[in-house]
Parts: sequence; structure tokens; C-alpha cells
Amino acid sequence: MPRIHEVKILQEYYDAVDKGLKTWEYRFNDRNYNEGDILILKEWNGDKFTGRRLTVQITYILREFSALPDGWVIMSVKKLKGGKIKC
Repeated sequence: MPRIHEVKILQEYYDAVDKGLKTWEYRFNDRNYNEGDILILKEWNGDKFTGRRLTVQITYILREFSALPDGWVIMSVKKLKGGKIKC
């Protein structure tokens, strides 16, 4: 069963994900992310949440790659239309 993670995302990155230009996330893996998990990306302006959110699903995770710092991952994500979660 996929897990749901609510995470902050800065406006410039939020907009790129929303437009389909950014299809990946570089994150510290403090939540034990897995393929199929859902990220609710909550736009953060540096001081507060703006109220905008996107829902994406993790489709692939690159981990334990020699160029990645310990504990960090790069995740391929797919924006879910209408914020619908597919389980």
C-alpha cells in the first residue's frame, strides 16, 4: 500500500512540476520513500505555505549511487491528474 508524504516545495520548483518540466525530486530520505508512494507537494514561499498543492506519485528511486550524498535520493515523479491517488 503506498504511503502519503506531505512535503514542502519552493515556488520555482512547484511551478516547474506543475508545468511538467520537472519530473524528479532530490530529497533526503528521512521518510523511507518507496516507488508507488504519493507526495503531496505543498508550495512554500520561504516564510509560509501558500495554499497551493500538487499530488505526484514516485515512479522510480535512485539511491545508494556513488555521486549521491549518504541518505539522499533522486525520485522520478509523475503528476497525478486532479490530485487523484492511484493505489
